[in-house]
Amino acid sequence: MSAANNTVLFSGYAKVPQNAPNHDHLREVSCVIEVDMDTKTIVNCEFGRLKPLTNDFLKRMIIGYDLSQGLDALVANIKKRCQLVSKNAIIKTLEICYQKYVDYK
Repeated sequence: MSAANNTVLFSGYAKVPQNAPNHDHLREVSCVIEVDMDTKTIVNCEFGRLKPLTNDFLKRMIIGYDLSQGLDALVANIKKRCQLVSKNAIIKTLEICYQKYVDYK
């Protein structure tokens, strides 16, 4: 089976805090990750409702990440490098995706 045939999509959604300055524009963040189940790596991802620059920045950090390491290192990197109002919602979406991945495998 080729790698393309052994990938699985996982999604997660999280609300942005109501007191966030951009809450009217960005009420929730969604995330979809595509995981190669053979290598346990994220091969693609996309965040809904985020600006293209933010989406591209996050993709560069996330694609290639090995989920067999757990999520702590990725979360720490996002906390360090993403100083955004929606940072906690972004992290929550990834945690939900990761839990779905763990439950699936």
